Amino acid sequence: MESYITRVEFLDPSNTDYYDLYSALERRGFSRHIQCDEEVGYYFPMKEFSYSGTADLNQMLGLVTEAAQEILKPCNVEIFESGQRQPSELLVR
Repeated sequence: MESYITRVEFLDPSNTDYYDLYSALERRGFSRHIQCDEEVGYYFPMKEFSYSGTADLNQMLGLVTEAAQEILKPCNVEIFESGQRQPSELLVR
């Protein structure tokens, strides 16, 4: 199973664009939350999302770009493969 972190940057967003993006990405299997152990989980900042699944890097780029462009064009999309995750100073669940 692959794990990715993605960041989406809208160039002139409204107050609700990132919430709409989160809904669109959540329907595609993304989350703003990661669970580190049974007791502690963390939330990413508004523009960052996590995905674990079978998609490869090119498929990820397509999924995220498609979702982002449903909300607002233009946008910038970055995707990072993430193996080990060690969050620091994220909001604790």
